[in-house]
Amino acid sequence: MRTISDHIEHVKTQPHHVRERVAFGLAVLMAGLIGIVWLGVSLASGSFAIAGNGFAQATGAAPFTVNGQPALGDTSGLAGAGAALPPGDASAHIDVIQDDMGAAPKGTASANQTIIPF
Repeated sequence: MRTISDHIEHVKTQPHHVRERVAFGLAVLMAGLIGIVWLGVSLASGSFAIAGNGFAQATGAAPFTVNGQPALGDTSGLAGAGAALPPGDASAHIDVIQDDMGAAPKGTASANQTIIPF
């Protein structure tokens, strides 16, 4: 069995392309070992853990409310204001209106209507 210094001396006698492969292989091996140790320590210490399960808990902000009332049900896993809608509300829909001017037709606008000109 050779010692490390014997192995180094043996590699020094090899051609340049072999020495480059040995150097590159050792660099990849050392970087991999350092990466594995770093990942293991990071996972064990909990540095990747998410504080809280919602934006309000993570930032310390007030919980989401609709018209001053707390949102219905558990909305921690849902995104946006759609989670706060009561289940009996009408579903969202899109009405396509042909209009050359890009403006809303007169007399059809309501509080719940949004027109996007194309």
